[in-house]
Amino acid sequence: MLLTRFRESNSEIANVNITDLNGQILISAVGTPETVLPNISEQSDFILAREAMLKGQAFLISRPTFGRIVKKWVIPIRYGLRDRAGKLRHILNAPLALSTQQSFWHSLFLPENAQMGLLRDDSYLLSLYPSPKAENIGDVYGKIRTGALATFLRLQHFPQRGLIEGYNSVAHANYNFSYYRLPNQPITYFVSTPVSDLRAKWWKHNQPFYWLTIIFLMGGFAIYSWMVKRNTRWEAEWKQQEEKFRSIYESSHDAIILLTEQGFIDCNQRTLEIFGMTTKAEFLTCPPSNLSLPLQPDGQNAASAANAHITVALEHGSNHFEWVCCRKNGAEFPAEIMLSAFDFAGKRVLQATVHDITQRKKTEAALHTTLAHLQATYDKLDVEKELNQKIIEASPVGIAIYNEQGDCIVANPAIAHHIGAVVSQVVGQNYHRLESWKQSGLYELALEALTKTDPSSTVVWHNSSFGKKVRLSTILCSLQRRGQRHLMLLTTDITESIHAQQALEESEERFRRVVSEAPIPIIIHAEDGEVLEVNKVWTETTGYSHSDIPTTKIWTEKAYGIESQRVQQKISPVYTLKQRSDQGEATITCKNGSTRIWNISAAPVGKLPDGRRYAISTAEDITDRKAAQEQVEFLAYHDVLTGLPNRLLSKDHFELAVSFAARENTKVAVVFLDLDNFKIINDSLGHGIGDALLKVVATRLKKCLRDTDTLSRQGGDEFLIVL
Repeated sequence: MLLTRFRESNSEIANVNITDLNGQILISAVGTPETVLPNISEQSDFILAREAMLKGQAFLISRPTFGRIVKKWVIPIRYGLRDRAGKLRHILNAPLALSTQQSFWHSLFLPENAQMGLLRDDSYLLSLYPSPKAENIGDVYGKIRTGALATFLRLQHFPQRGLIEGYNSVAHANYNFSYYRLPNQPITYFVSTPVSDLRAKWWKHNQPFYWLTIIFLMGGFAIYSWMVKRNTRWEAEWKQQEEKFRSIYESSHDAIILLTEQGFIDCNQRTLEIFGMTTKAEFLTCPPSNLSLPLQPDGQNAASAANAHITVALEHGSNHFEWVCCRKNGAEFPAEIMLSAFDFAGKRVLQATVHDITQRKKTEAALHTTLAHLQATYDKLDVEKELNQKIIEASPVGIAIYNEQGDCIVANPAIAHHIGAVVSQVVGQNYHRLESWKQSGLYELALEALTKTDPSSTVVWHNSSFGKKVRLSTILCSLQRRGQRHLMLLTTDITESIHAQQALEESEERFRRVVSEAPIPIIIHAEDGEVLEVNKVWTETTGYSHSDIPTTKIWTEKAYGIESQRVQQKISPVYTLKQRSDQGEATITCKNGSTRIWNISAAPVGKLPDGRRYAISTAEDITDRKAAQEQVEFLAYHDVLTGLPNRLLSKDHFELAVSFAARENTKVAVVFLDLDNFKIINDSLGHGIGDALLKVVATRLKKCLRDTDTLSRQGGDEFLIVL
């Protein structure tokens, strides 16, 4: 996305892409995510650029080439991307379309049949104007030039400027070449004119002179008249030529300024546009200090720094530097300034070419931002790579990766442990030759996994090298890595898990048997109210089977009746308890309508596989015990035979009656009686008849008394009445 925005903001750039050192294009601003990005490692210009950057060069302009992605001829501009240690990691390619340069040349004026262009030091043309025919572009830009200019420059070690005559390998004719080598770049700018045109023009200019010699005697006046006409014609031609050069001078895209020690003497139209002035007079009278910041960004004083640059240009003929200039309205802009010194009319004149590099600075800033982002991404990837490596090494899951030939290229300690080996032994193994894979069926599964995208899994037994048989859960899946299909194997030792599962199943079975065969009623229920299980004693005691009471709500409604809601409220907190809880005694109604008294306790057990909590409730049937207890308590205070209060209870009742009489100011009567001749009846008729007689007497006496009176048997045939 960043490369696309960069390209959209720089329309002259045909594409922006980044390649690795092997020539593989990793990302491109042109194309869609589905576009297959090519490899340019075999292109000679890429090879030369990579070698130069590996030797330390940061920026290169390569020879023209036909872009395989943008489908047009471009000039590759390359920038080396390095890590913090200065090592070259990637190459940023920003191809400049040839059509852009052609549009630039088109704005310049050239004499008829003349050519201009840019020639690299390796004798490849970067640009040529007029543009060659479409069918000849490959021959013009794709081959080394062998003409006179290329040969001369190479033999003379690329001089700064000059003029030569020789064969033009593009036009296939002899040309005059004027050339100028660009500063800080292995590129020479040239303008060429056919020699035949110059000779014809020379002959055209000098022919009258020869005729003048022949007819010199024809008269001085005639000669003078002809010379006047000839000089007038020459002046017109030179003026025309001057106008042509003036046109080139005025239409230049850069500001061109001529100056001497006294100040500015001339400038072109572009100078007025760049500095925001309307007339040349306004510019020529403007002090140079108004066109610059007082202090340059590097802290230097503008006046002293400018003088230093001018001195260098006068001494060495040229000087090139960057400067921050000011427009008339005070706006600042960065510029690239080239000073060239020459002599004219006995004076030393400087030509200053000012190129506004605002856009280039923005482009560089964008590139620097991109590079910083790429560097941060690269650092992040390094950290993530190191973290992933640590995760793989520390993972309890065995991990191994095999290439297309079946050789293991990555293995972690876990998988080495699973198969009873060390990592160095696992790396390099070829699974096509492993018998353990073929015997376990893993080999066939691996071949199948390579043919599909979904992972395949299985469980295999493996005999490790230390003699232990382990059970491995395996997952196989295919991976795409640098255009090759790889196989990844993940293993998990589930031997202990299987043993634990078996032990758990055995434990659960024992638990079920214990619950089922327990001698007390047991019910197991979940927090959502589902009854999970009831044992045999529960069903035998209550008559309710599991199908009769599927939920605790149904159970409480059947067993507790109107008390159902209260009992449900006591059951709900059980699932959150930490220990067993006594629920107390409860009377339940059985299926046959009988009632039983239970002492109930409940305890939480844990969670079911589906996450629900569940508990176990047990009951102790105390129905018989409660009846026996009540009988004992009754016999402690009552006579066994007649059911009347005994001495102990009659004494309590007598004390209460006396207290009440004293409090209410009433009286208490006590009657003591026995049965006459009872012993005779007992001895003659038997103890059974005697006991029956005592019961009848007791019954008749009770009918004669009030409810507030007390009748007690003191023993034998003796009775006590408290009135």
